[in-house]
Amino acid sequence: MRVLDLDYMLGLIPILLRYLPLTLQMAAAGMAFALVLSCALAVIRVLKIPGLNAATLLFISFFRGTPLLVQLFLFYYGLPQLLAFLTHINKLSLLQLLEMKAHRRLIEASPQLLYNVIDAQ
Repeated sequence: MRVLDLDYMLGLIPILLRYLPLTLQMAAAGMAFALVLSCALAVIRVLKIPGLNAATLLFISFFRGTPLLVQLFLFYYGLPQLLAFLTHINKLSLLQLLEMKAHRRLIEASPQLLYNVIDAQ
């Protein structure tokens, strides 16, 4: 029984090299995003903007205080569930908006209905 199959590993090198440009593009995009985000957070911390400063401290303490593996699990498993939950909230708020429009129309129409009832008597 062979534990390490060198022929198999050498056969994977062309496949890995084919995806190397995509990997480098994703790494560069991630570094650029991190640079922009870190500069924005640093400016917020230096200027001590009241609401954003506290949010920045929370953001920084979360990412510095949790292990990377835990963060990966949270983003991989938790983010899709959070997005599904936010989608449901968005649907509910849309339904509430439509209901609010119907109530507004009813309130706007109520004086006219009231006058019609008074005139009928």
